Amino acid sequence: MSLRTYPLLRDWTAIAHANTIRIDCFYNYVPSRLTFQGWAARIRKTAMTATPPDQLAISDILHAHCRGLDRNDSTLLASCYWPEAEVNYGNFIGPAAEFCQLIGPALAPVYELTRHCVSNFTIQINGEQAHCESYVEAAHLLRGAEQEMCFSGRYLDRLEKRDGHWRMVHRHVVMDWSRTRAITDERQSEGFVALSKGTAGDDDPSIQFFRKA
Repeated sequence: MSLRTYPLLRDWTAIAHANTIRIDCFYNYVPSRLTFQGWAARIRKTAMTATPPDQLAISDILHAHCRGLDRNDSTLLASCYWPEAEVNYGNFIGPAAEFCQLIGPALAPVYELTRHCVSNFTIQINGEQAHCESYVEAAHLLRGAEQEMCFSGRYLDRLEKRDGHWRMVHRHVVMDWSRTRAITDERQSEGFVALSKGTAGDDDPSIQFFRKA
């Protein structure tokens, strides 16, 4: 390839600091030893350092928390936190243990069902501590089943590993946007009437399903 054909490449020449990258032309750069050390330090600082077992254990905690919310299971919710954990849910900022007891009774009069789904995990681990960002999509079916509120946001969670087990020590909920819209409840329509229906309590089909496992 001739640089004459590519004037922008032909004109691209730079000399960086003595102990960084020295660029003479598009094809020739000589990184110094200190440059490599800088790159390595940056990679160690920014890379997702979680091993697959740790990633799986952390994602299991976040999925269990979703299930605890949707099935109104305060015991399952509490199992996702260490005893001294704190949460920031906007309208509730305080001990996670208290949040786990209050959230079910607070949601039940307003919403018939909720459906929390987490994805897009970004996990950084430093020893026995982890920082995790996850995306959350939470659908809420209002009582009367004429409207749904859909929340799009993120969870910023700090976790600690103790005796081989990961649990949350802090959760911060970040709102990206939300919308409430009118819906048509089709659960009793001809195409769906024969299907089992989900609930937020002990009569949900999954409760007996797992008890038999």
